[in-house]
Amino acid sequence: MHATPPVPSACRVGILGCGRAAVELHLPALRRLPRVSVVALADPDRKALDAAAERFGISSCHADIVGLLGAGVDIVAICAPAAQHVAAALPVIASGKHLLVEKPLASDRGGCERLIEAAARSTSCVTVGFNLRCHRLVQQARALIAAGKLGPIQAVSSTWTSAIRRRRTLPAWRNARASGGGALFEIAVHHFDLWRYLLATDIAEISAYARSGEWPDETATVTARLANGALACGVFSERSSDRNTLRIMGRDGSLALDLFRHDGFELVPADEQPGLGSRLRRSVRAAGGIPRGLLLARKGGDYLLSYQREWQAFLDAIDARQAPISTLQDGYSAVRAVLAAIESADRGRPIQL
Repeated sequence: MHATPPVPSACRVGILGCGRAAVELHLPALRRLPRVSVVALADPDRKALDAAAERFGISSCHADIVGLLGAGVDIVAICAPAAQHVAAALPVIASGKHLLVEKPLASDRGGCERLIEAAARSTSCVTVGFNLRCHRLVQQARALIAAGKLGPIQAVSSTWTSAIRRRRTLPAWRNARASGGGALFEIAVHHFDLWRYLLATDIAEISAYARSGEWPDETATVTARLANGALACGVFSERSSDRNTLRIMGRDGSLALDLFRHDGFELVPADEQPGLGSRLRRSVRAAGGIPRGLLLARKGGDYLLSYQREWQAFLDAIDARQAPISTLQDGYSAVRAVLAAIESADRGRPIQL
């Protein structure tokens, strides 16, 4: 990455896309950062644009990325549907503004490659919105794994299920693969990235089954072989209750993460015997974390705080002129895994990455 212009002490952010990701996740997170001011919004949907502007007190409103770039911003966040990412991101990169692109990076491999090529010619610092990399428990897990506390990793298991389709009517783009909809593009992409991030390796092969009903890929199961020899599996659904967990299994112990719970970090040594004693120790540890859990809950919990930490990490990378925690290549790798899972589900065979 080329030398990156620093962000002013009071930086100005513009956001393209006024849907759930912007209104419920990014804008509340940015409000908590003292050096940041969100000064402009853009969305072709005037109703969504006006609602977000009124809620967050933002007066500079625009229909597209051109208007947003003319609003004097230092950083742009693209929270639009995946199929629109490339067209919106290219002018931002060309302008030299810093850029956060929500996951997935693009809806196809060609789009990812175009963004990577453009960023390589630019002074922009560009990151992909994998907020879970900045989740407190994920950071703890990564440090523990890197220190060898689990020994050689044998397997990783993921579950992310959601009741979102019971709670709300989703925008039309989430009902089609081509625009980035479905459990694989919308949910599984996060865990494909976490497999790579936590284990410091790539995904080598994927096999998947997908169940479609009223919408495509409502539920999917995935098995994978990682480049370091570990195995991985995952269950992802937009038609169940809310759950977001990982279990990393090593020769010397296993680690369970529940990313929706403040006490969702459980390390079990390989020589620990199951029984009343181990359950009591875990109960005592959970009780000790209640005060911290209450404090985090008042701030939205670790999951929502991961967006604030993501933005702070991005600002720190710009200031230090370093690569961000999630690079475009990371985004591309996760999209390749999603596309391979879709191809496997359609063709009924494993796909090499």
